[in-house]
Amino acid sequence: MRLAVFDTLSLLRSLVEPQHRPSQLFERAQPLLYGEGGLLESLRGAMQGKDAHGYAPMAAVRRGGYDAMAAQQMWGLFNPSRPRELALEALDALERAGTLHWARAVLEDALSALPGRMPDLTLYLLPGDPMNRNLMLGNLGLSAFGQPGALVVTVWPSAENLERLEGALVAELARAAFVARRPFEAGTLAEYLSLEGRVLRFARDRVGEERAGPWVSEERAARWNDELRRIARVAGYPGYAQVVTNVFGAQVGGPGRVGAQPKPDFEELEYTREVLAGALCERSPGRIGAYLWGDEAAREAGQPTVGLSPLAGLAAALEQEVAHGEERWSCAYLPRSRAVS
Repeated sequence: MRLAVFDTLSLLRSLVEPQHRPSQLFERAQPLLYGEGGLLESLRGAMQGKDAHGYAPMAAVRRGGYDAMAAQQMWGLFNPSRPRELALEALDALERAGTLHWARAVLEDALSALPGRMPDLTLYLLPGDPMNRNLMLGNLGLSAFGQPGALVVTVWPSAENLERLEGALVAELARAAFVARRPFEAGTLAEYLSLEGRVLRFARDRVGEERAGPWVSEERAARWNDELRRIARVAGYPGYAQVVTNVFGAQVGGPGRVGAQPKPDFEELEYTREVLAGALCERSPGRIGAYLWGDEAAREAGQPTVGLSPLAGLAAALEQEVAHGEERWSCAYLPRSRAVS
């Protein structure tokens, strides 16, 4: 398998660093983004068929790898509400950490733990737009998606997100490998639960649950809220709640902080399993997204709620994978109940 890393940072720096007028920036960006071998042209080709590889529920509730793939405002490149100072800060942090070279090493090492062959793979790692409220509030500045052929990661490079980046990389590498070897048959909730359980377990076993799990402790939420306040001050706002993002001409505002999303306890997991048991044949991306990421994400995205707390479905998926391995979820089979600490 050939592993390639697209040099996204050099390309974006060549567009962000010079102080172009908007019309000049757009003209300069065209061949770099849309020309032959350009970033967006390459990415568009690599990610064909993404819905068939598990992207649709993420998009429906704007969680998981949604922000990595949505490329909202071209990662902030043409977002007039984003201060240039913040764009350069992100590029500097990623380059100072040698992120692209380090990411290649992480992926090469993780590949040795995945059996079988994989298609050639390209990593697209991009600095996140700190004015993108969904990325920063819904995904805490780190969003990733993997499928056969490509991994796409968008990250706001806070110190904590740089520490968690390894978990995102190996999780999405595992997703790409598992989907390549066992494609979705019908796109049911049962299939998504099986896939997410395998992905989470692989990442947890590689880097530990603290850096791989999606759950948010009180301490992590507090640290991230401090980072949001710092970003807002740099951008000239008193707080992140006052940040108004220009998204293709629409002014988008909203809350300015995140809350804790702890891993469910035994009783919550048992309740979650009961809810999931009645929906294993569900095929609606919006409802599947709600079952995996919970009612809060579904409500924010205008999707129906299903009575689950944040990330409870993902916790149940991991619990089943750890406890019973190959006895995975299916429409015809309800996995046994067993809590795993």
